[in-house]
Amino acid sequence: MDFESCSSSSVQPSRPYHGFREFVPDARNWKDVPSSDEGESESETVFPGILCAPCTDLWSWLSNSWDIWDTRNPEAWSALERKAGFPHHKSGAELEASFRAGCHLCTHLFHSAVQFDRLRNDEETEEEALQSIRRGGLVRVYVQRPNLNFTPSGFLKLRPHVEAQNDGDAGEPLDGARQQRYSSVPSGNTGGGVMLDRLPSPPWTTHIPGEDMASHPLHTASPKSFQLVRDWIRLCTESHLSCRQTEPQRLPTRLLRVFVHGSSSELATRCVQLVEMEPGTMNTGNLRYAALSYCWGTSNSVKLTRSTHKALLGGIPAAKLAKTLEDAVHTTLRLGLEWLWVDSLCIFQDALDDWTREAATMYDTYQGSFITIAALGASDSNDGLYARRDPLQYAPCPLLPQRGGSETIWAYPDTTCLDPPWKTYYPLHTRGWVFQERILPPRTVKLGPMVAWECREVFTDDLKFEEAPKVTLCGEFHRICLGNIDQTKIRDFWTVALKAYSRGQLSVKTDRLSAISGIISGIQKATGWDNMSGLWLRSLMTELVWWTHAKQCKRTGLRPTWSWISVDGVINSLHIDKSKRRDLAAVQVKSRHNCDVTSDSIPQNTPPTLQLSCIPLEISSCEGGTRLVPEFLIVSSKPNPQKLDFRLDLEGMLPQFFVPLFAVVGSEASKANICGIGVIRSQAYPGCYERVGFAESDGSVDLEDFQRRFLNHSMRESLNLV
Repeated sequence: MDFESCSSSSVQPSRPYHGFREFVPDARNWKDVPSSDEGESESETVFPGILCAPCTDLWSWLSNSWDIWDTRNPEAWSALERKAGFPHHKSGAELEASFRAGCHLCTHLFHSAVQFDRLRNDEETEEEALQSIRRGGLVRVYVQRPNLNFTPSGFLKLRPHVEAQNDGDAGEPLDGARQQRYSSVPSGNTGGGVMLDRLPSPPWTTHIPGEDMASHPLHTASPKSFQLVRDWIRLCTESHLSCRQTEPQRLPTRLLRVFVHGSSSELATRCVQLVEMEPGTMNTGNLRYAALSYCWGTSNSVKLTRSTHKALLGGIPAAKLAKTLEDAVHTTLRLGLEWLWVDSLCIFQDALDDWTREAATMYDTYQGSFITIAALGASDSNDGLYARRDPLQYAPCPLLPQRGGSETIWAYPDTTCLDPPWKTYYPLHTRGWVFQERILPPRTVKLGPMVAWECREVFTDDLKFEEAPKVTLCGEFHRICLGNIDQTKIRDFWTVALKAYSRGQLSVKTDRLSAISGIISGIQKATGWDNMSGLWLRSLMTELVWWTHAKQCKRTGLRPTWSWISVDGVINSLHIDKSKRRDLAAVQVKSRHNCDVTSDSIPQNTPPTLQLSCIPLEISSCEGGTRLVPEFLIVSSKPNPQKLDFRLDLEGMLPQFFVPLFAVVGSEASKANICGIGVIRSQAYPGCYERVGFAESDGSVDLEDFQRRFLNHSMRESLNLV
């Protein structure tokens, strides 16, 4: 489809302008939101693939030169890339008008131009970039071959460039002198731009048979969105063996019954009622409930406390809840479910014993849910679940071949320079508690700028924008922990999961262990492994050598110090082939809990304690880095001191001793990497030691020589680590 001019009138409904992945809450009153699957209004729907006249000309030029674009001849490519950009719209203002009128390709080009303008000026705001584009002259589109090291997909890349006024006359090619002005036009090696891919279906994501891609709703609460989610549910429950519940799970202690009170649509009220379950009741699949995953934020709405308990048992209108919780009630009803679990309404918030007991049941709660509803875009529980968005900003634009080709060409934004590291662009994914809420459920519907779906077999979204990972942690957890149990892969999974989890933020730092207890419980059930303070006892020696970045860390208030739960930084672990490990110390558990051992060597109320049989080596000096964060420790042994690469747990906590735990031998059996921990004498627990960091050599240490110089002439000591 195309239209001749979009500078004066819109051919598509008005869409909101928002930043990339920005969540714009749907501010409509519930009376204005369809409560049934009635047809979508044209004023609330946009159509992909509509092109303005300049984009039609651009695509015609590209398709007429397809043999050259498709060639592997570097000379032909170079000749094309040296040419001036294709003249597009006459001004930046006209490009914006075309985007706002509904040209799909102009939408991608306009946002790309704004992003590139901001890339050239780090201090520029979004509004300043918009004004710069609006003041610009002729728009040229450059065609480049992307660097696959930066963009793993993509056949071609389009680069819009808005000239400064009077840089050139519209439609004229640039001469040699004026071509120099385009030194700021980025190469294909940098992020941004619009990618072109030749694929039978939209790139990145899974296409569900029968899915209607002919139009996209502006609101994620639309009837079409809910119908799509129900289709995903039907496909999952009917076709995905790994998503089926294979064994009964214990029901949560409390659930919310959601229902509509009143018969007429005008008087109907959505309500929630707290229901106490019989203790220990197993769910055989007859009771299907949804679980909510969301950010609490600063909301002071209704929560379960001793004072609200009676009212919640009697039932209250959902309108009294925070907006996200109210929307979750609406979603649960639209999905045909009657039961909902929400932590703030199903766990007493003013009773520590109840919170502690319920926090330990998260594995059963989320594994046993029928579906989890994730408030992906909301940073506060007052933001709600639903968004008003511009679907054309995300949805791939279909460009049909014009010379008898069978495959569709898809144009979509290159997000390389837009997505922050570790994909924490959604507020929900920055929250530590949410990590296990993403992994444990059999299926999840995610509501943010898009409506997304993730189960153990499929990852997709309504706009076909998000990249579908080859392996999701959700699917991997099921495959190795709930399917064919592979203990080696479970250990590898835990290493990856712990690092990913530790990137999340916890408003209550002492939740560090509780917030991942569901995953620990799942691994324990699958393997029978014993876990103590977050470390697996079967591989305790290796587990002790985690490390983090001191400048980013603070104490969580938890002990013991030998566990990663004591600090709040990102946790890294060593991946060690056990056959290459040579132990230089021995470790055993001396006390698991406070007060379970009382002796002259361990005071009462001591944290979980390990006893190391080792030879602690005194640190003689530090080198490099700063006084608070040295790069190296020196263990003295005249005339050959040993240098160690050291990573502090906290700034300023310098070790008194290095405790070598084991050596990892390399390809040459005589050469090894010496690994261990730095410790100090504990002031809080006399007679004990505390961990303050991780240390290792450079991998070229002569193991026999190290043992001769440091270990062979000393007796092992028993060191109590708390």
